[in-house]
Amino acid sequence: MFHGNRLVKTDKNFNTIWAKTYSNFSFSRLLLSKTGSIYFISKNGYGNFFGKINPNGTINWVKNANNISAILSGSTSVTYGVDCQRLLLDRNNDLVLTGGEGFSQGKGFLIKTDTNGNVLKFKVFSNGMYFMHKLSIVDDSSGYYKFIGSAYHLWDLLLI
Repeated sequence: MFHGNRLVKTDKNFNTIWAKTYSNFSFSRLLLSKTGSIYFISKNGYGNFFGKINPNGTINWVKNANNISAILSGSTSVTYGVDCQRLLLDRNNDLVLTGGEGFSQGKGFLIKTDTNGNVLKFKVFSNGMYFMHKLSIVDDSSGYYKFIGSAYHLWDLLLI
């Protein structure tokens, strides 16, 4: 369970195993692995982060999502600030994060890391469509991912 920067790990009967407060983090998503580790997405005034917490509550690693680099063509590197929305462990136990660059950018992202946070794949989806901002992964089937996106629309309706 979490609230802001406080995590409480409980057993199946909701008995507290440990409770900790983490400074500089405000958790927005948690994912419990089979080994008892917790993967997280955190946002605060300094930016967006993702990381891993050991089963005993100590932080294993944290990555800053404000400067993820991608090679576009040849050796041209571009750095993005990613707004992580969702996370899951795929069939190979790799951490997969999805999200977007921002509402007005129309770019969605897929970041695939190993369990130590090393980026294995970084894919940018850019089509100018606003639904790419809240890109979420819904299924992993043999390395083929299915996505869903949410959109914000504003229509003017004239009633006569």
